[in-house]
Amino acid sequence: NVVVIHPDNDKPSKQRWTPAVVKKLGELKNKPRVMVCELPDLPEKGDMVDWIQQRLPNWDGYDLVNAPEQLKEQLRDTIRANVTEADEWSKNNHGIEVIQGGWSEPEELPSIVAPVPGFDVNLLPVKLQDWAQHGAENLNAPLDYIAVASMVQAGSILGRKVTIHPKRFERWCVVANLWGAIIGPPSMKKSPAIKYALRPIRHLQRLAMELHEQDMAAYHRDMILLEGQIDQAKLELKRALKKHDTDEGRRLADEIAELQEQALAPNARQYYVSDSTIEKLAILLQENPNGLLQERDELMGWLRGMEKQGREQDRPFYLETWEGDGSYTVHRMSRESVHCNGMALSVFGGIQPGPTSEYVADTLRGGVRDDGMLQRFQLAVWPDPIANYRYSDKLQESTVYATAESVFFHLNDLAAVDVGAEIPEDGLPFLRFDDEAQQLFIDWITTLNTTKLTGDIHPAMQSHLSKYESLMPSLALI
Repeated sequence: NVVVIHPDNDKPSKQRWTPAVVKKLGELKNKPRVMVCELPDLPEKGDMVDWIQQRLPNWDGYDLVNAPEQLKEQLRDTIRANVTEADEWSKNNHGIEVIQGGWSEPEELPSIVAPVPGFDVNLLPVKLQDWAQHGAENLNAPLDYIAVASMVQAGSILGRKVTIHPKRFERWCVVANLWGAIIGPPSMKKSPAIKYALRPIRHLQRLAMELHEQDMAAYHRDMILLEGQIDQAKLELKRALKKHDTDEGRRLADEIAELQEQALAPNARQYYVSDSTIEKLAILLQENPNGLLQERDELMGWLRGMEKQGREQDRPFYLETWEGDGSYTVHRMSRESVHCNGMALSVFGGIQPGPTSEYVADTLRGGVRDDGMLQRFQLAVWPDPIANYRYSDKLQESTVYATAESVFFHLNDLAAVDVGAEIPEDGLPFLRFDDEAQQLFIDWITTLNTTKLTGDIHPAMQSHLSKYESLMPSLALI
């Protein structure tokens, strides 16, 4: 048996479909002899129908049996002159070797991803370098993971206490509120790295909870006295109203309001949250105006959760928290409205490569995800896996962790006056660059806007890079 294949005059037919047909025929139990014939004089993308109609204009494209005998003979002669064995045809004409009965051995595809440069520990503040290096070595995790977690954590603890005005005269205020993500498969120790890096903020949270327990114990003692004072003031108010003593009534009403305000339970200082509705988060941000860190071991669950039915307001809420100086009002029928002014929410967590690639692709296609959410993760790192495993169990000197933790505790205790920040009447305390740093910033932002944000650049990448304008001064402030 002989099968002759006539490919169309285009690349897909010759480089993809014809080899595929040859392969399938070669897998048959009774394999035929497979040959290929490229008909001459075909137009671009033309096929056998075009070849026949060039010679028989009125042909309907179906009935070749009743075609003139002269045309049939011409077709047979043309096939004989141009036919060749399938594997020979593929080798000679297209560089694809097709073996009847199966494919040839596959060749290794070249890598299209350039190696990721290793993280330079000197980019971190000096007091954090030994601690970060020790954690990366003992965990056998990329240094990038601990470095990014450290900077997001530091920015969140600093919060809105001190900001920076990157320009000398314009009142452009930048809060060091950062979003970060560490990307990698489960084997790259994302969760252990997060746990190691966030020890300082978790320590601060424990201390805050202990202090809150003491405050609550004192509050319950004071409430006994306050409740008695309120009850007594209410009795006196009733007497004053019976006597139609309006002035005394107003004084007592003010006294009762002041006592009730004192009776409000103290709020617990929060440093981070893991999972919360936006209604509760708005209350927590209102109670913690310096800001919070939202930490999620798996960020994709958080991102996809915002797309569920009934949570349509989550995305605009979180988008508003990124700058660290936005405001938002949550209205609900079932509870009192909550207005939060000056929201600062840092976000940090891990994510796997597969979901990351899928999310990026969806963002590039446009739609609801193309709203700048992804571009806000300015400190997102996707390092190469560590090539060679090295067992490490070094004892960390107590001074190494103490030195690193002191950085975060210093940021926690920092007051604007301690660093000579300007304190305006209608804004947040701020610092400015000195003359040398100001010129460096001018040169950097000019290069960013004249080279990185021009030319043939995808709008999504342009949006990402444009947010570096606040990233650079944020890191400088920290």
